[in-house]
Amino acid sequence: MASLTAIRNGLATNLAAVPNMTVNKYVTLQPVPPVFIIRPHPDTLVDHHQAMHEGVQEWHMIVEAWAGTLNEAEQAQQLLDVLCSTGTSSVRAAIEADPTLGGAVGSAMVVRCRSYREFKTPEGAWIISATWDIDCIV
Repeated sequence: MASLTAIRNGLATNLAAVPNMTVNKYVTLQPVPPVFIIRPHPDTLVDHHQAMHEGVQEWHMIVEAWAGTLNEAEQAQQLLDVLCSTGTSSVRAAIEADPTLGGAVGSAMVVRCRSYREFKTPEGAWIISATWDIDCIV
């Protein structure tokens, strides 16, 4: 069976191939853009008993990209344009380049990109970001 740590590690390894981004496997205080943040999906982390009530599990993860601040809005949005595409420097290409995440799962798939937005951090910085939903079958 998969572990949340192994899934985080596999996602981080795959995302490390994306140029101009750092990767945080965990939520941290005051991450510095441009950065990926890997976290469990806030609604559902894992669905158990997915194959005829047997051992298949589906883990739900998210990857957030904090591309930059509103002070560098055009540059941040240009980076998100690349990350949201299906090209070689995209989040989808990076994660699905090794869909087993280094053997941590049977398959990982980028399901959607959503929440392309601006938001204000508790420290007062305005961040431009997007979020990807990743489903991992174990």
